Amino acid sequence: MNDETTRTTTSTSPAISGADEAVNRVLDASRDKIIAVLPEVVDKAAREAFADYTPEAAARIAETMIGILIGTICRDYPGVCTDTEPGHFDHFNHEHSVTNKDGEHILDVGFVQLSDGGPAAIYIGGMHHEDLRPEEVRAKTAELRRLLDQADEMADKVIAMTAVHAGGVQA
Repeated sequence: MNDETTRTTTSTSPAISGADEAVNRVLDASRDKIIAVLPEVVDKAAREAFADYTPEAAARIAETMIGILIGTICRDYPGVCTDTEPGHFDHFNHEHSVTNKDGEHILDVGFVQLSDGGPAAIYIGGMHHEDLRPEEVRAKTAELRRLLDQADEMADKVIAMTAVHAGGVQA
């Protein structure tokens, strides 16, 4: 990980059009009503749309949609980006790491997509070393495997979101 990878920029949001302001007023006025019915509506739609429907999956979808509506989940990269500032332009997730006994990062994985239009990236970095006793190795390698599984999961989500954005569909 280098300074370029971890740098975030501050962007200002573009001017809001009159139509956008009207939509925002309606959404603000009805947000609580929408949130109240969303789980039931999503459940019904998921039952009809997905052959492999489960109530848990429908609940996760509704929870994500509610998070996007109230601004606690990134609308562009839900489940990947951990920036919860409404209207943010830079996307990131620096929350996955394995540390040594002193708290130094041995290995970390993360996600960045900056507002400069560059591609989304999953990074693997770190590499402070640690001498382990033989009986400690299995626990540390299991932790590293879990970390790399998290990198795979982030990459899969970013690939799916990139396909959605490329197709012109908004999340």
